[in-house]
This record gives sequence, C-alpha cells and structure tokens, in this order.
Amino acid sequence: MLAAAVVGGLLIVRQGSAPFATDPTAAPVLAASIVLAGAIVTAAVTLTGLLLRQTIDARTARLADEAAARAEREHQRLRMQTAMETLKLLATSSGSPASAEQVSAALIVLSRLHETELALDLAAELWPKGQVTPSAAVSLCDDAIRSKTPALQRAAAVLLFNNRDRLTQESGQVQWPSSLLTWPDGLDEEARNRIRLLLTEWLAKRPPSTSTDFRSSLLREP
Repeated sequence: MLAAAVVGGLLIVRQGSAPFATDPTAAPVLAASIVLAGAIVTAAVTLTGLLLRQTIDARTARLADEAAARAEREHQRLRMQTAMETLKLLATSSGSPASAEQVSAALIVLSRLHETELALDLAAELWPKGQVTPSAAVSLCDDAIRSKTPALQRAAAVLLFNNRDRLTQESGQVQWPSSLLTWPDGLDEEARNRIRLLLTEWLAKRPPSTSTDFRSSLLREP
C-alpha cells in the first residue's frame, strides 16, 4: 500500500510538470503536487501503522484469552483431583469409616474447594450417624449461607432443620452459623422460612435462658 501511494504521488508530479514546462503557473502546480504526494505518503504510513497495531493488539488479546482458558482448565483439573483425594479421607485404608474429626476435616476441605453442595450432601448422610462433628456440619452450613446461592442456602437450611436436636450439645454449648445471628441480605425465602420453623421448634424444646437469646431475636426480626 505504501509503495502504491509513493508511485501514485510521483506520477502526479511527473504528469503535472510536463504540460506546464513553459507555463508561469507550472511552479505552483508542481509544488502543490509535491505537497499532495507527501500527504498521500504520510496518510499511507499512518494507516499502515494503525493496521499493524490493531493486528498486534488482536493477536495479543487472543493469546491472553487462550492462556487464561488454559489456566482455568488446569485450575479445574487440580481442584477436582484434590477433591477426589479428599474423599479418600472418609474411610481408612482398611475400608472402615474414618474418625469424625478426619471426616469433618475432609468435608471442610471440600467446601473450601467450592464443592459445598457435595459436602452438604455427605454431611446430610453422615451427621445423623455421628460421623461428622456438629461444629464442622454447622461450618458447612455457614459456607452455604454466605455463598448467596439459593440452592445451597436451601440445602443448608434443610440440614440444620433435620439435625436441630444436635445443635445443642450435652455441655449446653450451642452450634449455630455465625452468618445467621441476624437475617443476612439475599437469604433465599424458602431457606428463611425453614430456619424460622427450626427456631420455633428449638425454642419450644429448649426455652431461652436469657432475654438476649439469638433465637428469640431472630424470630422477632421481620
């Protein structure tokens, strides 16, 4: 393109100078032709530079997207591999159930790997059997409530409701998600209603010992 522009400019100069060799206006016309040729060359160089820069930018963006996609695939692969290795901790090498502490740790790791749904499903099966500690199960529910994902929030509410008798330990200590000390913004309505029912039944069975009991406070909140 640049070569064509230069040739075109020279043709203008040559064609413009011959007919006016003895014409008093030839010099101004020739000068104007030279200026025009220079402008054409400058425009061609600028356009070539712009096209080259756009090509480089597009290639750079494409390479960046490809690198990001590869990194994401590798991240997903490593996460899945870690999750599979974590699941092996649910049982001993002989195949017998692992201790509640070991199982609890495995479920917490799953949740931290963003496999909260799987962790909740396992807790729903293992908590009633005493194979998960109450604190770990409640921690999983806390992760689910904070996730802002309605399906996970509903699953957490069901898990808490079905194990409401396990929320108060023999020592009198209460296990409860810290995210539910007040009603969090964005809590799924179905999950909220189930938790309200849980609190109502829990209070009926274990009345509050103080006026600041969080269960009563939650039920008073709209």
